[in-house]
Amino acid sequence: MSAEPQEPSSPAAAPTAASPQTRKDSFLQGVGALPNQRVERTVPLDEPPPWPANSELHHVGKKAPRHDGRQKVTGAARYPSDVELPGLLHARMVCSPHPHARVLSIDTSAAERFPGVRAVHVLDRILESAQLEDPKQEIEARYPIVRYAGQPIAAVAADSPAAAVAAAAKIVVEYETLPFVVDLERAMESAAPLVFPG
Repeated sequence: MSAEPQEPSSPAAAPTAASPQTRKDSFLQGVGALPNQRVERTVPLDEPPPWPANSELHHVGKKAPRHDGRQKVTGAARYPSDVELPGLLHARMVCSPHPHARVLSIDTSAAERFPGVRAVHVLDRILESAQLEDPKQEIEARYPIVRYAGQPIAAVAADSPAAAVAAAAKIVVEYETLPFVVDLERAMESAAPLVFPG
């Protein structure tokens, strides 16, 4: 198997002899454990020289020392999750389990009273997502329409990850599910429910 691209078949595009803009060079041809053989090719003058075989290289194809190996296997290595800065808060999102729905109500009172919770935020708009060309055609709703499973609805910030998870679980969201399809063939039907109205 050749590791080099094939030369063009046109004689005009692939001169057999070196011209003022090209030079003759030889290359090792082969892949992996296959035997290498040296072949000659015509290449542009500004093409860098070929690499030698892997056995002659200092780093390529050689084992690299893992200077952090001991720290990782002994648990001494520090990761971003190990960093505790003063005033650091931990967040937890509340996301929709439905692929298409209208959010009727959100009750955050229990989450707000949970020990260690510093803030509870309900999203009133979704940024960096597709938008209707005519906003007047949007389905009337107090909260953003859910258009995919996992769409964020609310978030909790707390003193610890455990408090954030527990408080987020106390947020009660009431949904009105809307029609949807996830099958490509059904989505192409004329009567398929639209992701965006209009």
